[in-house]
Amino acid sequence: MTIPDWLVFFVTLLLAVIWLAGCGIAVKRKWITPALNRKVIHISTGPLFLLTWPFFENTPTTPFIVALLPACVTGMVLLTGARDTPITITLFEYSRPQKKSSEIAAPLTYGLAFTIATTLFWTRSPAGVAALMILCGGDGMAEILGKRFGKRRLPWSTHKTWAGSLGMLLGGFLLALGIINYFVLVGIFSAPLAEYLYPLAFLAIIGTIVESLPLPGPDNLYIPLATGLAGWFWWG
Repeated sequence: MTIPDWLVFFVTLLLAVIWLAGCGIAVKRKWITPALNRKVIHISTGPLFLLTWPFFENTPTTPFIVALLPACVTGMVLLTGARDTPITITLFEYSRPQKKSSEIAAPLTYGLAFTIATTLFWTRSPAGVAALMILCGGDGMAEILGKRFGKRRLPWSTHKTWAGSLGMLLGGFLLALGIINYFVLVGIFSAPLAEYLYPLAFLAIIGTIVESLPLPGPDNLYIPLATGLAGWFWWG
């Protein structure tokens, strides 16, 4: 039995809002810290989104329909810059002491990266999946390990650490490998998992180098742009 795309769309959107709200409640009740909450959202929201892709029909219009999901959440983030909404509470009120317009940049660019990559790549190439998962797992783990174990600073970027770069490399590679394996198991990608090891390691290295650079603004666009382009050259 085929599930209609519109039903998968709204169920996925509902689950995303519930998940974000649950993370916000966890912070309010002090089960996790605001900083950890931001990283949990950064690492987990993307993979949860990609796990729903096999439930959509693979038609020429499907990538645009699926891309509307992160676009909708991004639109909610834009609304938070003007007034308080439930999503404001989830993303900001429970996460940081004060909401500032500059803080919208990180979730905004995160959603924008997912919207663009889904539209361009969808399941036609592993490049988009790899780029997004390297962003989620790598950039998320970079901050976690960097803050906990980062003592030695990078000489070319003094606000970054070697521990953070290691987290970026391993976190990005492992999460990308896990989601690629999922797509292989459900039959979306036909090549055996072993054939993805070297390209994913290469893309994780590219993402790590980009993340380590002292670039202005959030890494949420730089990392998937660089890894997505590299993946496109590798897989086409």
